[in-house]
Amino acid sequence: MKNVTVIFLLLAALLGLWGAAHMHEHLWDYRARHQLLSPAPLENAPPLMAFTTVALGGFRGLIADLLWLRTIRLQQEGRIFEIAQLADWITKLEPHFTTVWAFQAWNMAYNISVLFPDAENRWRWVRNGIRLLRDEGLRYNPRNPNLYKELGWLYQHKIGYIMDSAHPFYRRKLAETMQAVLHGARLQTHPKDTDLMRLREELKLDPALMRQLDAEYGPFDWRLPETHALYWAWRGRQAALDNPGTDERTTVSCSCHHDAHASSAWSGARACDQMMLQCLAAAFRQGRLDFDPATDLYVTTPRLDLLPQVMKTYEQAIARYAGNARYDDHLFREIYANFLGEAIIILHSYGRDAQAREIYQQVLRRYPDVDRTISCDDFISANFVAMQKNAGDLPPPDAIAVVEGLLFQACRQKAGGNSARAAEYERQARAFWDTYMQARASEDHRQRTGLPELDILRRQAERRAQEETTDPAIIKKREAVRGLKLETGN
Repeated sequence: MKNVTVIFLLLAALLGLWGAAHMHEHLWDYRARHQLLSPAPLENAPPLMAFTTVALGGFRGLIADLLWLRTIRLQQEGRIFEIAQLADWITKLEPHFTTVWAFQAWNMAYNISVLFPDAENRWRWVRNGIRLLRDEGLRYNPRNPNLYKELGWLYQHKIGYIMDSAHPFYRRKLAETMQAVLHGARLQTHPKDTDLMRLREELKLDPALMRQLDAEYGPFDWRLPETHALYWAWRGRQAALDNPGTDERTTVSCSCHHDAHASSAWSGARACDQMMLQCLAAAFRQGRLDFDPATDLYVTTPRLDLLPQVMKTYEQAIARYAGNARYDDHLFREIYANFLGEAIIILHSYGRDAQAREIYQQVLRRYPDVDRTISCDDFISANFVAMQKNAGDLPPPDAIAVVEGLLFQACRQKAGGNSARAAEYERQARAFWDTYMQARASEDHRQRTGLPELDILRRQAERRAQEETTDPAIIKKREAVRGLKLETGN
């Protein structure tokens, strides 16, 4: 009897060992799919930290927490250069904890950068934040839509928006970099291999995806920060839809898990969709760039030709989320209504009243709550008068659109021989410019939100008027100049 018991126990032990060995491969595969494997060993870390990380294994999260507390203390003490190294260690300890990447990139771009008074050093730290997310964070987390969105935010807000007094410097630096690589506003038909390598290796931009984005939504000026924000949001949206919270090889049988994964995908995609819409609206509002590093010229004006594609993208987003119980289309419908109202005023500023009326009719059809007793002309008149009265409160792109639009109409009237109408448009443009600039008393306010000189905007308007002219003589002259440039290779 005793021998039977021993044999039984031995068989049970052998069976257990066989089962453990059989399950090992499946468990390892499960950990890999769900990103539960240990990260790569620390590089350039003190020997004690490297040893502790290996020895503690699963306790590396505790080490990361301690380093995080150390980072906060260093920030309070202003010891900014040590923070960068600690950030590197924290992200290597927890490479799949995406909140750490987002926080550290934001910390560099927003908190550390403003500790420096000069724009050059600020720009260095903004770039450090971008590189941390773009070159490292997305390397370890290529399927996480939140990191794409956070990277897009640094381009959209930190570089593109007016909150930082050094933002004009950031914009110019980005434009210089892209112009050096692209030799213009966008990717050439047959770019050099060295330029393609810089795009892929240095800027982490995929030329094929750049062309695809231009074909679907643009084309865009890649020297603008909003274009880069659009690119990364677009990639984040695709990552969310292609990888809804789990690896594509995973089969989820539990419906609750499936719902959670689907919800995560919708959430990530919706956040990226929202950023895409914001960037497309910005491209319509300020997507035309006149940039000359030699003279420090950097002026953005509207891209009216993008309006149909922007509207189409808004409508597709609204339709995509319609009927979704958790993520309805209410937000997108609201921001679309605001965009259409703004577009109507901008179109009117450039004398495109017929197109403005078409847009207004679409507003009436799409939004039944709009007061139908107000005509398009009444809507334009009331809003334009209010804008002129409160010009100082407008965002810079809207103010530039109004001023350049009025100057554009002055050019058209002058070309048509109507000098009196031209003078009236010129007067309105100057009055609007004066009102806007007078509201900016401090030098910092002017630097962050001021308008280009009126003469610069006038030249922009004259160039636009020449491009849109129907005069055969001017068209012939323009084509001759363009042909000469092609022959000389300039």
